[in-house]
Amino acid sequence: MNKNVFSVGITILLLMLTVVPFIESLEIKKPNIPLSNGNILYVGGTGEGNFTNIQDAIDNASDDDTVFVYDDSSPYYENVLINKSIKLVGEEKLTTCIDAKENGTVIEINADNVSLKDFSIQHSGREYNAGVNLFGNNCNVSDNIIINNRYGMRIRYTNNNIINGNEIRDNSRDGIQLYYTNNSTIQHNIISRIDSLTIGIYSVYCNNNTICNNMVNKTYHGIYISATTNSTIDANYVNGCHFKAIMLANAPDNIIKNNSLRQYIHSNYACDITLDESPRCIVENNSLYSGLFIDDSYPNIIIDNLVQEKPLVYLDNKSDLLINYSCGQIIIFNCSNITIQNQNIQSTVLAIYLKNSDNCYLFNNTIFNNRQGITCSSSDFNNISNNIIEINRYRGLSIDSSNNNNIYNNDIENNEDYGIIISGLNNTIANNKINYNGYVGFDLNGQNISIINNTILRNTKGISIRFLSNSNIQRNTIKQNTEYGISISDSTNNTLAENVFIENEYGIILGRYCTKHIIINNDFRYNQNGLILDDAYDNEIIKNNFINNEKDAFFQSYLCQAFFNKWFRNYWDHPRFIKIIWGTKTVIIFEHATRTYVIFRFDFFPSLKPYNIPI
Repeated sequence: MNKNVFSVGITILLLMLTVVPFIESLEIKKPNIPLSNGNILYVGGTGEGNFTNIQDAIDNASDDDTVFVYDDSSPYYENVLINKSIKLVGEEKLTTCIDAKENGTVIEINADNVSLKDFSIQHSGREYNAGVNLFGNNCNVSDNIIINNRYGMRIRYTNNNIINGNEIRDNSRDGIQLYYTNNSTIQHNIISRIDSLTIGIYSVYCNNNTICNNMVNKTYHGIYISATTNSTIDANYVNGCHFKAIMLANAPDNIIKNNSLRQYIHSNYACDITLDESPRCIVENNSLYSGLFIDDSYPNIIIDNLVQEKPLVYLDNKSDLLINYSCGQIIIFNCSNITIQNQNIQSTVLAIYLKNSDNCYLFNNTIFNNRQGITCSSSDFNNISNNIIEINRYRGLSIDSSNNNNIYNNDIENNEDYGIIISGLNNTIANNKINYNGYVGFDLNGQNISIINNTILRNTKGISIRFLSNSNIQRNTIKQNTEYGISISDSTNNTLAENVFIENEYGIILGRYCTKHIIINNDFRYNQNGLILDDAYDNEIIKNNFINNEKDAFFQSYLCQAFFNKWFRNYWDHPRFIKIIWGTKTVIIFEHATRTYVIFRFDFFPSLKPYNIPI
């Protein structure tokens, strides 16, 4: 008997030893619910008393409760309003989905101290609807997927929130929008959108926020900060946006540091960092590709940044320096006697920028495939020579409101829009090649400008002049420009001498409000139109050659002004004793009705042989 009892006991013990490990090996599904001081309410799943809808559970919850949502019943087609200080937690963000069916905002938070995590949040309505609208303070929105909404998140009139670790993609407007939001942290989020006008992170009228360790891909703007102060943008990665990687507009006293930005210059003003009316910012230790653009933002601290793994040189109030080592971008404010030489800078928003800097020397640099090549603004007595400025997308060389500069012996070619733009006083542009530029070779206004011995070849428009006076355009070769060699309007008292115009559609167009010009000893050959006076008056056209043009000269008069120009001693294709210059006069008959008459002027003493003008 005792022996049988002992045998039964051994058998039961062996069975227990076999079953217990088996039970322990079973995977028991337990919800991962954050610790809570309150009750836990369940949505979905199979538990007794579980709610079917998320909103019903919230309505039955109290402050400090947790609403846990199983993925078994996902997707949940509803609009969720959180108006209590609760935790709303999904079982697994990939499979626990709240879908608004394109009607209204998916989740709206109108209470403080709310936690929202581990959901897929999708398909909001249009207009100002969003995946998440947040109006509460001290809230935490983490580890969600927010996808295919109008806005990803809109955070408005709040303080002290944390937005962490969310994947926010393919929303048709801003990924995260902050409006009157302060003392909050936006971190470790991934934001992407391939098209549309999406801004990754947009901050307006905010203060003291930290935007850090986010990844923004292929949005329109990456991080756009407007009317926002005392915020830190730190250690973000922004790649392939359409326009700006980081943009500060009217946003002083912010910090941009430790970011990795890869913004290419495929569109106007696209670049890594833009400071627009945003002074007193610190830009430090960023790794850039297209560089930094500064517009009406001064002063700033800009240190230890790289552009294409080369130093971004930023000088403020320095003098007597030589920059001959390899740089990614050069920006100079309020400097004097700085020499920049032997640089090869490409693919930046603006290769070299001088602002309020005088007596500087830029030579032997190659400036290639930037949006803008070299810009000098309010900078005087500088010398820019022997540079190659090619294939830049907007302007090759810009001299803006700058005086007494010398620009000579540069190759300024194949820039997509403008070769050179110059405004100012007493500038000299000599011996340059200004060729093959896509729009205007040379755009000019100012006073006492000398344009001497340049080649201006095969641009769409050769030289475009407006508001120019007391200047000299001499000995230039202006050839094969698609529209015109030189167009002048609203200008007075300039001299055009010894220039050669060959195979342009128009050699010279002297436009309305142009007076007291002397056009002397120029050679017009093989142009479709040699010289056109479009209501210009009181000008002298003297001793020029007009040879083999389809139309040598013509004038148009609207106020009878173009009738009063002097034509004297020009050579007109072959010897002749008098030359008629035909024109038209347009008069107003009554409102909205005009009549045009044919009129003419004479060159009474044309030259009998061509002048010896070097071609």
